Amino acid sequence: MNSIKYLSCFVILLFLFGCISDDTHGPEQNTTTNSVVDDNNTSIIEEGCDPVCDAKYDCISNSCILKQGCDYDNPACDHDYNCIGNECILKKGCQYNNPRCDSEYNCINNDCVLKKGCQYANPKCDEGYECINNYCILEPSESGSISIKGEVVDSTGSGISGATVQLTSQSVSNGKIYRMYILDEKTTADGSFYFSDSDITEGELGYRLGEPPYYFFLTIYKEGYIDEFIYDYDETPKELSSGEWNVGKITLSDLGTRNEMSEGRFTVKYYDGDEECAEIAMDSMQEYYPQVMEILEVEPYSDTTDFTFNTILEQGYGDWLGSSNGIWTVCYPWTDNIDNPQIADMWNTAIPHEMAHHVQLYLKKPYWAEEGIAQYTTKTINDEIDCSEEFVSIVDLHGENMPAYDSAACAFHMLEQEQPGFFQELLQTMEDDNTNCNRESGYFIKTTMSDVYGSDLTEYFVGNFGFDTETLEDENHCP
Repeated sequence: MNSIKYLSCFVILLFLFGCISDDTHGPEQNTTTNSVVDDNNTSIIEEGCDPVCDAKYDCISNSCILKQGCDYDNPACDHDYNCIGNECILKKGCQYNNPRCDSEYNCINNDCVLKKGCQYANPKCDEGYECINNYCILEPSESGSISIKGEVVDSTGSGISGATVQLTSQSVSNGKIYRMYILDEKTTADGSFYFSDSDITEGELGYRLGEPPYYFFLTIYKEGYIDEFIYDYDETPKELSSGEWNVGKITLSDLGTRNEMSEGRFTVKYYDGDEECAEIAMDSMQEYYPQVMEILEVEPYSDTTDFTFNTILEQGYGDWLGSSNGIWTVCYPWTDNIDNPQIADMWNTAIPHEMAHHVQLYLKKPYWAEEGIAQYTTKTINDEIDCSEEFVSIVDLHGENMPAYDSAACAFHMLEQEQPGFFQELLQTMEDDNTNCNRESGYFIKTTMSDVYGSDLTEYFVGNFGFDTETLEDENHCP
């Protein structure tokens, strides 16, 4: 019985072993490729990356994954960094602040270059000169003669030929600053200029200097460049009783394009460096435009108002100009100093005056009436109309003449006082019938103004403002 038992167990074990052997001898594994062989001896490729990933990739979880680091642009380095050893390393040089330049150096083409001027001993002043505000200034001579010299260069240091160098004298009287043009000259082929003692003191306008000490500043300009203004320091004029003012090299920057800021109907156009002037202009237009419109009550020529800051050459004649397109001026070094009462007053009078031109310039009228309307608007806004002084003739008014402007303003103010509403009714009449005939003083006074007023105004203008009856009568026609 025991032997039968053992035999049965052996048979059972053999059977089990056979079953197990049959299960483990399925399709063969190919140990060197990604394939298997089935029962029909057919090769089947398995899906997956191993070992076919490129060198820039790792096989992770049977997928090709881009390796980490800048060698593989994963991630790429910023512009200021180089990829070294698969790491982003900050580039060398002052352009990348690695290292920064000292305060006496400028960063040029990624190199720290010593700044120019005697303050940095680059170059040092010659004997007989002293270094003041980075300029070599000739020590005063005993002769009492004066001279001024310098050189105008571009951003590369090359001399600029034909630039205008203007010499201006500055003085203070009754708390106000006055700037008087003395003379100007063009730079030579190498960019240099020189004003001798006789040029300055014996020239056509030398009488404006008075007695020494003199106080000077220079204005330099040329087409295609931003204007430069040279003082002794900041906006303090150079005091000169004797000796030479050597201003050294004056660099003119390329003009570039204008920047713009816009709010509603207003746009300010300005060059780099004029940002504070632009902010003041925008605030002033927003403040004064509604007040001007309340006085004039006419339809403005344009739906938009541009305020443009020009160079001196672009501006041409006049510090301020108002047109149907907008307002133009120059941002001088002092223009943005509105903490100074004199400068604040300039803005408070110039903006409403030029804005009045801008709004109603399209209405045809004589020149004296154009300036009178603008000045009347300004004086009314600022509550400054005073018609108690003797008037000056406004017949031949041309250019900028403030006494004549004020007299022309009074011509309208006094009629408005006599007949309230006259001024706005006159402008409305001019808008309704914008005839060229109004360009003649005779027609404008004897027909247009007199019809609105209700009686002939010939005697009023003849008796107060320099007109004559015969001329007005001759001009009172409309072909």
